[in-house]
Amino acid sequence: MNNMQRTLKSSFSFFPEDRLNMNFSWQIWFVGWLAVFKAILWLTTDPVMPAGDLQVLFYKHSLFTLPFLICGIGIWNKRKWAIFSIAVLCTLELLFFMIYPDTLKSLELDKTTFISRILTFSTFVINGYLSGVFILCLVPAMVKHTREDMS
Repeated sequence: MNNMQRTLKSSFSFFPEDRLNMNFSWQIWFVGWLAVFKAILWLTTDPVMPAGDLQVLFYKHSLFTLPFLICGIGIWNKRKWAIFSIAVLCTLELLFFMIYPDTLKSLELDKTTFISRILTFSTFVINGYLSGVFILCLVPAMVKHTREDMS
């Protein structure tokens, strides 16, 4: 492998071009987007709950936002550290929901209109525990697809 190939292989990009290729692993593509959405989606929510629960939720989101964003971009770049880091983040998030189950009330379905139901369900899936479980289930597939591309 010459120097140019090494540079291209080890380069890190916020939006790597090869993620748009048809042969790019759907697991890596999907989990990357899911991590990015988990990082920023909470900014669009306006939960109505007790102040103590809101404060706990604020700290959780504040601590997890940047790591989820970095891991999502790292996963698109097929980095081993990003895959294992997101597994740790999802495990910590699942533990958080076990320790503070009242914070799940912030993800309750809004039953006013069909569109609001879709949006609140999407928020529940992405910011709740379901996405964490899904990501943890996809870790072996992501490792398999990145093993030869690791740097």
